[in-house]
Amino acid sequence: MLKRLLTALFLLSIFLPACSNNEIPPLHTGEPDFGGETFKFIVTSFKYGFGYYETIDVYTEEQDGTTLNDAVYIRNRLVEDLLNINIAEYKSDNVLNSVTRAVNATERAYDAIFTNMYESSVMAREGLTVDLLIMKYINLDNLWWDKNAEEDLSIRNKLFFTTGDISTSAKSCVRFLVFNKKLIVDYKMESPYEYVENDTWTFDVYSQMVKSLYVDVNGDGRKDDGRKDDGDIYGTILETNNPYFMIYGFGERLTTNDADGYPIITCNNERFVYAAQQIFNLYFDDNICRHVNNISMPGRGRYFNPNFYAVKYARSLFADNKFLFHLMYPLAMEELRGMEADFGVLPCPKLNEFQESYHHVVDSNAVMLSIPITFDEYKSGIVLEELAKESKQTLTPEYNETLLRRKYIRDNESEFILDIIQATQRYDLCAIYNWGGLYGLMGTLTELKNENLISSIEQLYYIASAEINNTVKIFEGEN
Repeated sequence: MLKRLLTALFLLSIFLPACSNNEIPPLHTGEPDFGGETFKFIVTSFKYGFGYYETIDVYTEEQDGTTLNDAVYIRNRLVEDLLNINIAEYKSDNVLNSVTRAVNATERAYDAIFTNMYESSVMAREGLTVDLLIMKYINLDNLWWDKNAEEDLSIRNKLFFTTGDISTSAKSCVRFLVFNKKLIVDYKMESPYEYVENDTWTFDVYSQMVKSLYVDVNGDGRKDDGRKDDGDIYGTILETNNPYFMIYGFGERLTTNDADGYPIITCNNERFVYAAQQIFNLYFDDNICRHVNNISMPGRGRYFNPNFYAVKYARSLFADNKFLFHLMYPLAMEELRGMEADFGVLPCPKLNEFQESYHHVVDSNAVMLSIPITFDEYKSGIVLEELAKESKQTLTPEYNETLLRRKYIRDNESEFILDIIQATQRYDLCAIYNWGGLYGLMGTLTELKNENLISSIEQLYYIASAEINNTVKIFEGEN
């Protein structure tokens, strides 16, 4: 409560002396000129996710011939020249702590924040960031902002973090399938692209393809666990949160906002449980699917806990033609560049042919934009809006066309798949706030059996409901 009172007083100290009648000054009729001031971002450092979730598209000192770096450089120079401002960044190993210290000291140390959705949600609950929907100089209806993010990440018509063309992180953290085209040809299987084109790419089709492929490579009569030299070939490999990503692909969510923007628990319905059962039946059959916990890694012994190294090694096994399918995201596609066999990209399958649309969830590690309460509304709004607008012309085309389609994707068919994936990428608030531990439950599905999934959800339901209610009260100023 004290922090929120200090925050309110600080905001008043910013605006009251400068504005009569508490009005924000109108936007200049000419081009804004910030007189060479510095606009400073605080962003995630290399320590976030072993470098996977480092913010790399906000600032760069010079061009170096690489796609993303040069696009950032060009965008920033254009905006800097237009607004007479200097863009800078501070990389933090713990953005949440850095912002907390700055706000508590009532310092205007940063103009904008880029950090993962978990830290963004904590900052929102702690009253450290601004409701973006009341920013006078940011228009979230413009094409360079992500409307799906606004819809999915709002709580009671308040939005504290979002994304759009200003960042590539959400696009880089969306989950989809890759498949080994060599194995498709070698074992005379129909191309999955045919099913996508005919709108029949369903979980049943995917399951049959997974089940149809097992090869005892070394002929020892037992299920080997995916060693590169002589390990057996499987249809797919399961990572810890794979079940959740697939269930989300069926259009199911842990929570969904109602018409008033209030999050409602929706994982306790019949379709969700049925969808989960289909996942169980496929992924937890050791005869057709390997689990990342159970693969042997060279020089590291047997890994019983899923972690970065095991998942990275699993991707190397896919590249070595040991799995037909693998759940991927663009951030990791660099690891497939040395793969000799060709691979293709696929959307997550629909539950059945009655499902109208594909669905793809953005990982909660994705870096999102927020604004600290120690902000200058005019400056932050103008600069961020212009950066987002310019990013749509420079950053996004280079990311999509040059980086994804020319550098990583190897066939023309995958291009229209990428369009499907990006158009259907969504967000799940409960995967970010983990109300009642519901999202944590998805991470332990490997230990659950389908008969106790319902009881596990029921045990967490009232805890999650209470935590949702508490979050809403915080945002409505009742706590």
